[in-house]
Amino acid sequence: MGPQGLQFLGSSPEGFLFPSRIAIAGQPKSAEQFVGPDFKKTIHADTGLRNFPHILRRFAATLYITNNPEGVEVVHHVLRHTSVDMTHRSYAGVYDLVAVCRYDELTLGICGAILKEVSYG
Repeated sequence: MGPQGLQFLGSSPEGFLFPSRIAIAGQPKSAEQFVGPDFKKTIHADTGLRNFPHILRRFAATLYITNNPEGVEVVHHVLRHTSVDMTHRSYAGVYDLVAVCRYDELTLGICGAILKEVSYG
C-alpha cells in the first residue's frame, strides 16, 4: 500500500483499513460492522444486489487489474489474499480479457498502419 493509503490505517497494528473493535482481535470488520443494515437495505432496494461489500471489493480489484494487469501484487496485498497464486486464480478471467484486448489493440494497430501505408504509399 502506498503512503496515501497507509495514512488511513492509523494505529491499526494488524494493518487492516477497518479493524474490528467488537469481534475477534486481529480480524477485519465484518460486512455487517462496516456497512450497516440500512445501507445494505438501500443498496438491495435500488439495485437488487446482496452481499454488497464483497461485490464492491471484487469490482475494485477487477477495475484495478483491468487498468494495471501487472499489479497483481498490489491486489494481493490490498485484499490480503493468502497467496499471490490465489489472486491470480480469482481474477484469471480478467487477465485473459485484458490480454486479448491488448493483443487486438496491437495487431489491429499494426494492420491499420500497414493498410494506411499501402493506400497512401
